Amino acid sequence: ELGSRAGVRERAAARRLFARALETPGGLKIQTIHAFCESLLHQFPFEANVAASFQVLDDRDANSLMQAARDTVIAQAATDDGPLGTAFDHLVAEMADASLADTLDRLLKARHTLIRAFDAAGTVTVPDRHRLLIARHAALMGLDPAMDDQSLRDALGDPMWHSPHLPRAAVEAYWERAKDGTATDRKRIEPLWLAHTAETPQMRRAAYQDGLFTASGGPRATGPKSLPRVAETFPEVLDAIAAEQERALALRAHQDYAALMQVALWVLDRFEALKARRGALDFDDLIARTAALLTRSDAQAWVRYKLDQKIDHVLVDEAQDTSAQQWAIIRALADDFFDGEAARDGVRPTFFAVGDEKQSIYSFQGADPRQFDATRRALETKAVNANTRFEAGVQLSLSFRSTRDVLSAVDTVFSRSAALQGVSLDTGLVHEPFRAGRGQVEIWPVIKGIKTEEPADWTAPVDSLPAPHVRLAEAIAARVEGLLAADQAPGDVLILLRTRGAMADAINRALKARGVAVAGADRLTLTDHIAVEDMMALMQAVLLPEDDLSLATLLTSPLIGLTDAELEALCAGRPGFLIDRLNAPTDTPAIRQAALNVRSWRAMADYASPFTFLATVLGRDGGMKRMLARLGEDARDPLDELLRLALAEETRPGGGLASLEVFLDTLRRLSLEIKRDMEARADKVRIMTVHGSKGLEAKTVFLVDTCRLPKAPTGILAPDVRPTDEAVPPLILLRGSTLAAPYRAIKQAEADRQMEEYRRLLYVAMTRARDQLIVTGHMPGDKHVPEGCWYDLIDTALGPDAR
Repeated sequence: ELGSRAGVRERAAARRLFARALETPGGLKIQTIHAFCESLLHQFPFEANVAASFQVLDDRDANSLMQAARDTVIAQAATDDGPLGTAFDHLVAEMADASLADTLDRLLKARHTLIRAFDAAGTVTVPDRHRLLIARHAALMGLDPAMDDQSLRDALGDPMWHSPHLPRAAVEAYWERAKDGTATDRKRIEPLWLAHTAETPQMRRAAYQDGLFTASGGPRATGPKSLPRVAETFPEVLDAIAAEQERALALRAHQDYAALMQVALWVLDRFEALKARRGALDFDDLIARTAALLTRSDAQAWVRYKLDQKIDHVLVDEAQDTSAQQWAIIRALADDFFDGEAARDGVRPTFFAVGDEKQSIYSFQGADPRQFDATRRALETKAVNANTRFEAGVQLSLSFRSTRDVLSAVDTVFSRSAALQGVSLDTGLVHEPFRAGRGQVEIWPVIKGIKTEEPADWTAPVDSLPAPHVRLAEAIAARVEGLLAADQAPGDVLILLRTRGAMADAINRALKARGVAVAGADRLTLTDHIAVEDMMALMQAVLLPEDDLSLATLLTSPLIGLTDAELEALCAGRPGFLIDRLNAPTDTPAIRQAALNVRSWRAMADYASPFTFLATVLGRDGGMKRMLARLGEDARDPLDELLRLALAEETRPGGGLASLEVFLDTLRRLSLEIKRDMEARADKVRIMTVHGSKGLEAKTVFLVDTCRLPKAPTGILAPDVRPTDEAVPPLILLRGSTLAAPYRAIKQAEADRQMEEYRRLLYVAMTRARDQLIVTGHMPGDKHVPEGCWYDLIDTALGPDAR
């Protein structure tokens, strides 16, 4: 029975079931949701309206197509005189190039929210889709939903003339009173009067802006002291100015949104066309197309009937990390389990979902613990209506990982409402330890910045400054060294951070300086690793020998290994390019060998494919051996990934690269991230993010990045991660610090959800520890720890009882 302790008979039955599962002909089908969707779409391509032999794009290929679509549309917009060109000109004036490109990419990645709205409204063309979006956005902003582009331009061209809150007659009365009032009255009302009476629209817009907003863009104060005399005579003036400020912010936001969506829809249209031309789908398409097939297509009844003949049982693991679209697919599979007709041949269909809402930390992938709870309630209602047995909310509080002391610390921290909010719907956490051993939780004092004078020696390394994160890294390294001396293995230590960056690098350096075996980062961007940078310098140097910087980088890299002194002697006083000096006669053996290597590689680059070139340099010429000798074993993964990428590019159907130059350009344009299997590195200290540690454990866990709160939400908010209704547009752009009221409300709601996930992340981090949890923290200056941060939550709960 669910929720009860198993006796001898139940345990024996469970063992038999396990053996039967292992011996099932063909094995059990254990698939990711993406793999299931891919197989289903291949079974029903006509019903799903996809190519029968579609290919699945990996992230790199999808990003490449996104960039191609974006670049094509931007090039078109630069010469377009129509709506596209007008929208693009506005965005270029308001946003930096990198911000615009990043925003368009993020919109593409959340495109299925848009597509669902378009499909529901039956819109196909870009103009129709744009009208739909801006109408919904106008309704959200309190503007006229029928406002078209021309109406928007008119309202923004001479905004005061269209103001419902500050008509000319009212402003004239305010100005007459202000003339006899204080200097403050005159200073505040005069620009509003000029916004009605100035000679040109440009002058009126400038006066309007000055009357409502400060030079930094923030709204001017509307308190009683801001208009002492005018407000005495006209009490409504302050509310009128505040309302007009909100209308101005709404108009500005609406203009930004309309321009962004105009460009984004063109890019989306181009991106979908590029995929259709290749007969390809990406991972997001797999989920969206399958959800549409099972819930909205004309063939959904037929497809679900065919699936009912094949599926008797559904088990969902890690259910707390399932997105709304994924739940739609799962619920479509399980809906017929409760209608009384699904059972056949004596088999009763079952649905089983296991998940922990406290560990839902993947909101950036659409995960939402509220979806978990909503799905449970919906299925429970179906089961009750069908008079079917339903076991809900079975609590599994027995922990096989952590000791009683670690679990007690977790329960104590989350017994306070400040920490529990958003983590669990229960009134508190109660864990029951399986292990009988004792454990330990340590809270270190926060290391803060120290005000010191800059060193007189400007050549001193940065690490010589007493930076807090460097001092903390040294302290952690010293403690790890002590643990290893006390017979702990390196694999027993796990160091957790919220984000990768300077702190992770400092800990890595400090541990390696003490001779501690370190597994390196759990994820890294391929082109950011120094070994790959050296290989890119090699490719650039052989393709363009006159590039002195790349050639100098190559000469001092492990591939050749000249010392700084040798390079300086080679470069100093040269009359021309470095390559000419390198090829000149010399008595220095190292330089002669370097010249031979470079000439050989330049000759090979003329005819060899990228993979052949790189494999020869790293293999036959000993490049891999020299790289690992200087950079350590951590360099092997990125170099292997570089070779794999070169081979994949060559073997891609119809896309083989013929030149090293094109491959180098591909590397520079793509941001490729590789993930390392940290479970396979049990003999080394692991440094990783809390997200990466999900499912892992260690005897001793360090919590390092505990004093920073999440950054305020910016960019794109999709309705999959916030409550929505039909009036809310599918996507909203947040830009700048001064926002219209609807944006402020949405931003605050998103910030609250961000903090809830931040606290769930703390729960995941603390429960990785088996025996020992060490909480550390650092601050960049001599400031107090922010309220609500991890360190504050832990110290407030455990500090009073600490010894």
